[in-house]
Amino acid sequence: MARPSRKPRKRLASRAEEHQGGKKKARITEVAYSDDSDYRQSSDDSDFDTDSDLESLVDLGVSNGKSAKTSATAKRKTPATKGRTAQEDPEDTEENDDMELDREETSKGKSAKTSATTKKTSAKKKNGKTAKEEERVCEGKSPAWVNFETMFFGVVNGQEILRAFNHRFPRLKAEELDDLLPENISDEAYDEDWTAEDEASLKSKWQKNPQRTKLIDYKDSTLPKLFRATLRIFHIAPFEIVSAKYFLGYEGKSANKSQKWTTTFSQYMYELVVHPLWNFDINLFRTAMQYAVILRTRDTRTWKLVPPNNDVFFQVFKQVIAESKGQDRPIMEHHAEVRECLKSRAVTIPPYSEFLRCLEDTVVVHEDVDSDASNEQGPVLAYKVNNHDLKHIKQALDSMANIGMPYFLSTEVYSRYILGSRQDVGKGAHKGEENKDEPPVGESKLKEYIGRALLSLRRGEAKEAKRRKRLRQESQDETVQAESSALAETQAQLNAEKESTNKLRIKLKGRDTRLKEKDTKIARLEKELEDLRNQAPPGAPQSRVDSSDISSSGTDSEEKSVSGRKMGQPLIPEVKREPSIKSESEDTETVFGSLA
Repeated sequence: MARPSRKPRKRLASRAEEHQGGKKKARITEVAYSDDSDYRQSSDDSDFDTDSDLESLVDLGVSNGKSAKTSATAKRKTPATKGRTAQEDPEDTEENDDMELDREETSKGKSAKTSATTKKTSAKKKNGKTAKEEERVCEGKSPAWVNFETMFFGVVNGQEILRAFNHRFPRLKAEELDDLLPENISDEAYDEDWTAEDEASLKSKWQKNPQRTKLIDYKDSTLPKLFRATLRIFHIAPFEIVSAKYFLGYEGKSANKSQKWTTTFSQYMYELVVHPLWNFDINLFRTAMQYAVILRTRDTRTWKLVPPNNDVFFQVFKQVIAESKGQDRPIMEHHAEVRECLKSRAVTIPPYSEFLRCLEDTVVVHEDVDSDASNEQGPVLAYKVNNHDLKHIKQALDSMANIGMPYFLSTEVYSRYILGSRQDVGKGAHKGEENKDEPPVGESKLKEYIGRALLSLRRGEAKEAKRRKRLRQESQDETVQAESSALAETQAQLNAEKESTNKLRIKLKGRDTRLKEKDTKIARLEKELEDLRNQAPPGAPQSRVDSSDISSSGTDSEEKSVSGRKMGQPLIPEVKREPSIKSESEDTETVFGSLA
């Protein structure tokens, strides 16, 4: 007789209760929502609160004071319009989002293996025309995976996460929040780049800004929860993260003239800020955003890399960029050279480099990029971040693998469990509602501090612009001063040369005078010589002396020679006397004397 088939029972509990000898353990079911579909149903311009629509956080298994093993099941709450029509986010036109997975399983007795029962689920996404359906299949789980779930849900406990989070990031007090975002800056904040007049002018312009009311009023809950999270963790507003301070800027839709953050952008930021790769270091997150923008825009200009830490990877990266300055090389080639350099030194490639490799494989240059950013004139002032860049970062993080196995848990898991631990333990826990007693408390206070944050951002930008202007002016002044100094030095050298030339001219003039005197003296002597010749007796030998034989370089001494004759000697040479004639007797005596 054929045994009737039994349909598997549907259970929305964790598989952690398998293989426990019939004993049930604490069950915590993660309720997945699609990457974008849930929170994209609400635009930042909508007029209702979408806490439950945007924050379907997991039930963390937090005990209610009795037992930490109380099981809880959380169900996905579909976006509700609450009687109103939810406005579509501008990013709804992007690629289809991942659909939710509903899981089923069946247990065959007390077997150590879990049979794979799959259930196909579909989610409809309406875009105003026709509904599209996508199906995803939930795979069965092996005993190893069941053991992992048992370990995970046994170790990961909402109370423990909250305790660790509060220890590392204490809750801000109202006065601490005022120190971070003061209504009025202190006197010490004024300097040569920012005066009291500048502050008064800035506040006046901010109050008159027609977009101010819209900029501080966020109807969705995504930006407020992100605002409270970044203030508590990093002590800065989220707007400051994506600002010129970190060479970043927000790039919204062209129609979004106010540059107000969309719900999608805020949600991606909320999911990414606590990822373990950053280790709560905003500089590592900043570097990732810059890299994503450079890849998307095909920017080959020199990357103004500010190493987020002293890791050898970033130091070598900076050195490679400096050596290749002005060569218009793609950033991926720089990165490849850095990896080769580290390998040649037997240095382990860090996980951050693997993340950048995944980001390079993930980023797609969209059609809206008309031309490379490299064609822009001038240096890089800010890398404009949009929804695509944050989505690429999320996909790259989730795709990191080690021998095919995921390097990290999904980005959503970290944000849900870490930031979701701040939710109310009581009745609001299963709804995924944020604990709103964190400052700023209340809608009016929230708007006030968002306004302060935006004003602080504008103050920083204006002060930086004024500082750059001052530095340029000082640089110009220094250039003018240097040119003036060079001119003065050249003028001094010219004056010295003129003075030396004048001295030489005077000296030469004196020498010319002495030469003229000597010429006069030579002429006088030549005349005397001629007179003496005329006075000599006839037939007397005469010595002809040419004036050219007289040295003109002599002194006034009378001892100088004229053709070898000393001055004072007679001009007529002395006549030599002839020898006298000897007598014969003297000769005879000489002859006979020699014979004897």
